[in-house]
Amino acid sequence: MRVTHAQFETLVDLIKGSRHLRTGEAEPHRELVRIRLKVALFRLGTRGISEKKVGLIFGISGGSVNAYTWQCIHAIEDLMPQFVVWPDGERKAVIKRHFKEVLGFPNCIGAVDGVPFILYSAPSWQPTA
Repeated sequence: MRVTHAQFETLVDLIKGSRHLRTGEAEPHRELVRIRLKVALFRLGTRGISEKKVGLIFGISGGSVNAYTWQCIHAIEDLMPQFVVWPDGERKAVIKRHFKEVLGFPNCIGAVDGVPFILYSAPSWQPTA
């Protein structure tokens, strides 16, 4: 996966305290987190490459490649509540107004990868939020 150096370091800061990256009670050294994240992002960003080949590139076993990848995935998943939220009624109104007035998309309250999308029905979870 392509990320800037600053984005990479920010992600390291966000996940370094994760329980998924700990091997004992202590928080892992920052460099160990950086290595694990590099391996995981390389594997996820390289289509079709085997764990064994990634391991050869980084000088680790295929099992470690698999473990590092899943540790980082779980650590990043734990960040979801911090970054992925459903807007409340007031925020939803502001977002809808922006999409309509600035971008020309009425009744739109979200975008994926920069592409606006319209919800044709309320979500089953918190439909009135």
